[in-house]
Amino acid sequence: AEQESAALQLSVKAQLAAQEAVEARGKCEQWKLACAAAQQQLHTASAELAALKTNPPTPTDAEVRVVKGQLQKAEVEKAALKGELASKAAENAQLSAMCDELLQTLEKSK
Repeated sequence: AEQESAALQLSVKAQLAAQEAVEARGKCEQWKLACAAAQQQLHTASAELAALKTNPPTPTDAEVRVVKGQLQKAEVEKAALKGELASKAAENAQLSAMCDELLQTLEKSK
């Protein structure tokens, strides 16, 4: 009876080991499929990146118009700032002349 029990236990252990092996093979196959899919995606992405590097996309007409508009605006602002600078420089020169006159008047009155 002990021999039959030991044989039965060994048989159950062998069946469990076989089942675990089948499950492990299944998981291994799933991993291999997932790995192959990831490698394919990586290959596709690398090819797309290489294509973009060799042939960068050209800007659309809308993008060009937006940038030209921004450039025009900046040029107008630049011209306005130049005008303000010239005006301030002239004002500064007038104020300096007035201060010089006042200083001369004060020195003469002493």
